[in-house]
Amino acid sequence: MTFDKNLALVCPALLLGVLATTGCKQPPLNCTTAHGYFAAKYELESGDASSPCGSLLGDELGLNTYFADAGMRPDLDKGSVAIRPLYLNNYVFRALDDGVDLTMDDNTQAVGDFTAALPDSNEFCEVPSTNRTTLAIPEVAAIEDDPETPDEDESVPAQPATTISYEWSNVNILVNADAQGTQMSAELDFEQDGCRASYHVTGVFPVVYCETNEDCDDDLNGINPNFATECLTELGMCVLSEEPPSYQ
Repeated sequence: MTFDKNLALVCPALLLGVLATTGCKQPPLNCTTAHGYFAAKYELESGDASSPCGSLLGDELGLNTYFADAGMRPDLDKGSVAIRPLYLNNYVFRALDDGVDLTMDDNTQAVGDFTAALPDSNEFCEVPSTNRTTLAIPEVAAIEDDPETPDEDESVPAQPATTISYEWSNVNILVNADAQGTQMSAELDFEQDGCRASYHVTGVFPVVYCETNEDCDDDLNGINPNFATECLTELGMCVLSEEPPSYQ
């Protein structure tokens, strides 16, 4: 069944002892995002497609919404969004697991402010820009195979030193009764070790792994069944078929 976003709700009410029905509108939704990882598809806009930085097909993006403190309660008029790619997290966690001392500060987390407390007339919440995040990760030594477990290979190759930067702009989050922050688009300026590329990004929550389009059409996979999605087999994830709003 296709969701009708213009469908009005009818609220029964008792008025002066007489049973009556009156139309009522759903209260407006504050700008927010789903909390967790989005399956994001990257489309190269500038840069060398054969280079390491220009050959990214997508990623899992961790998004979260924060509100300013209004004194014992959140200030819903002042929201912001944090974005953290799994690509970067994998480097960070590998280094931390190896005991590497990383310098983590405000510039390692991309955060931007919503322009308004409520969605615009097109049901989007905009974050025009985020701070540029840059993280330098030292080399991580290889892990040798354990000779005591000949049937299992625990070896892990060395992780070379790298410096990674992200800068997000024109972040748009779809917020309505049917998509409460579960579709997004953005522009990404990405740099790694001097290699630079720009991408257009679209994302859907939650991350669902797939091999075929049928995996993305499963009504029980957690993605809103009204969303138009497809399997990007090179990534092995269900992604939006169209630019948000992507509906069937």
